[in-house]
Amino acid sequence: MKIILLNLFLLNLLFLFSPSLMGKAGGEQTAHSFADSIGITKKEDKYFILHKINVGETLSGIAKKYKVSITEIQKSNAEILAKDKIKSGQVLLIPARSVTLPPTAPPLVSKKSSTNSATLREKWHLVKEHESLYKIAATHNVHVDSLKKWNQLPDNEIKINAKLMVGYTSQAAEPYVPSSGANVAKESGMGEMISGTGNNELKLALHRKLPAGSYVRVFNEGNGSSVVVKIIGKIPNIDSDEKIIIKLSQAACKSIGMVNERFPVTITYEKKKK
Repeated sequence: MKIILLNLFLLNLLFLFSPSLMGKAGGEQTAHSFADSIGITKKEDKYFILHKINVGETLSGIAKKYKVSITEIQKSNAEILAKDKIKSGQVLLIPARSVTLPPTAPPLVSKKSSTNSATLREKWHLVKEHESLYKIAATHNVHVDSLKKWNQLPDNEIKINAKLMVGYTSQAAEPYVPSSGANVAKESGMGEMISGTGNNELKLALHRKLPAGSYVRVFNEGNGSSVVVKIIGKIPNIDSDEKIIIKLSQAACKSIGMVNERFPVTITYEKKKK
């Protein structure tokens, strides 16, 4: 019961500190939202999702899937649906309600960050069956020309299981926390991994006395690696094990090579100036 309460406590804190965990109502549709879509196309200033018909599909079922009317599909595919029949393998134009499209021009992206506070690292995509270059571009909000340039593609042909570079992600620089010095506090003891935080990449922690917003450097005594974590709350009093000096999110544990639930650590942080 204590473990369950503790995990619920941390998950509530993570929810508050990480907006990305919060569900979004509605949202834009993208071609990759639908397993059978093979891309997006533009026709007479209108955008359409390309849907490849599978065996057993009906026009009403397809309309329901994309949240459009049968009449709209019929108007967009007059030649194919002249006899009001559809066949497996045909590609239909589905009117796009709200579709995420790639930029109109290739983004000006450099491997070097424009600031000293963040670095950029390459982003990759593994090509799946029925995916087109345009669909992948829409998924990652980049231009097709950028994908071709980054991956040295002579045309729009791609192969299943190919690994494509699809842009860059920004990675914030680690806050500075000294490992030693006259104004540095040092503690040694046991750290504990908090289960249920594996879907979050934030490096967060709980401490017994430090206020939320503090930063702590955590050393793995087994391999000497360290990580800076942000304190988001205090270890609840329900934890009776006094040897536990800090509780870490799974992302923080992973960054220093810890896979066990409990492990020896040393932590350092700047003392509060009086």
